[in-house]
Amino acid sequence: LATAARMIKGFRAIRILRLLRLLKLQRLMNMVYDLIDSEYMFIVFTMIRLIVAITVLNHVIACIWYLVGYLSMEAGMPNWLEDTGLQPVKEAEFAWRYLTSLHWSLTQFTPASMDVSARNEWERVMSILVLFFSLVAFSSIVGSVTNSMTALRNMSGDNKKQFWLLRRFLNHKKIGKTTSARIIRFLEHQTANQQGDVNPSSITILTLLSEPLKNLLAYELSKKHVELHPFFTHLEQEMSPILVKLCDTVLQAIDLASEDVVFHPGEEGEKMYFVKSGSFEYTLPNGDVLKPRLKEKAWLAEAVLWTMWWHRGEFKAIAPSELAVIKPGPFAEVMKVHPRPWSFCINYAEHFVKYLNRKTHKTLTDVIMNSDYFGSTKIASCDKDFDVDMTIRPSQVNLSGTAILMPDDLLQDDLLQDDVSEEVIPHERKSKGDREPSAEHSSCRPEQDTYLAL
Repeated sequence: LATAARMIKGFRAIRILRLLRLLKLQRLMNMVYDLIDSEYMFIVFTMIRLIVAITVLNHVIACIWYLVGYLSMEAGMPNWLEDTGLQPVKEAEFAWRYLTSLHWSLTQFTPASMDVSARNEWERVMSILVLFFSLVAFSSIVGSVTNSMTALRNMSGDNKKQFWLLRRFLNHKKIGKTTSARIIRFLEHQTANQQGDVNPSSITILTLLSEPLKNLLAYELSKKHVELHPFFTHLEQEMSPILVKLCDTVLQAIDLASEDVVFHPGEEGEKMYFVKSGSFEYTLPNGDVLKPRLKEKAWLAEAVLWTMWWHRGEFKAIAPSELAVIKPGPFAEVMKVHPRPWSFCINYAEHFVKYLNRKTHKTLTDVIMNSDYFGSTKIASCDKDFDVDMTIRPSQVNLSGTAILMPDDLLQDDLLQDDVSEEVIPHERKSKGDREPSAEHSSCRPEQDTYLAL
């Protein structure tokens, strides 16, 4: 009994080792899937894996079928090894015996037939068990292979049909050849990018994330585009929850085709831009092209966030590109969630507008880098003097349509007292009591007695 118990324990240990090997194989498969960076290759690899699984399964069944025939032959019973065809299978070479057994295994899963069949009760039982197994297992595998092939055909067929419909539409509407060519080239570029990229909207499991994790994911996806800007760098270091919210709710991406113009000279600025990818060209007010060209993580039209701004040059894409944009309104709403970031905004805007007013009219452009007007010490100083009255909340439109006092009013007089070196044109100043109550005060742009002579 003790020996039998030890043998049973040994068999259990062997089974556990086999399970561990299966787990290791599953981890290996997951690692291979992680290396695949294309939906097309994912489907192809899945189909190959299913075909390999079918082959291995049929190999095992073929070996068992041969074993049943061999044991029947050893027992002196009629068997398929001796009673098949003109020449008994047992007398053939090993390759023929194996292929015959594998052929029989494959025929049990398909409508095909062959001259090998059961010759005794045990072989008949084996045939019935394999048939039942094939109804469940093999039909599922074949269905998966069929679905994979259908998905591969659809991936190419849908795009071809869409482009055919597009060309038909452009021809029927008599769209110019130049415009049609630009549209088709851009859509071909976008289609190629989608095949090599993963769209978060296609990952349905992401909807199960908690709201903080969704915000954090959006932050990780977007922060790399703004991390070189001193203002957003300071937010990440000192007020990271604010930057998380900005990346999730304010920062938006826009796609551009080649020769698309983002803005023209003299247009009122509505967005701040960050270069995500592609190639752009900025034409300076004097007509020259900015050299070197703007690279990834560069930014333009920052002044839109802090004051009224009219674009100074032309900015256009010279290849299919992508920008990240920030609008002043949503930006201000996020910064007002707490007095500290709002105070930081106001102080930063004060320094920025001072810099603009010190510049001459001819030297102003939309491309203003941090080295031009800010260092790390100045950035820190904007956040050091945190003196916003905690009893004054950021402006929100109440039910009566009037606005609450803004925190930027607290620093109004300090801003107006600063001297500027360049000639400016004064606005007609209104006292605080004369201001019309409006939700427009929600902007973090500082009120000025001056504006740039653009």
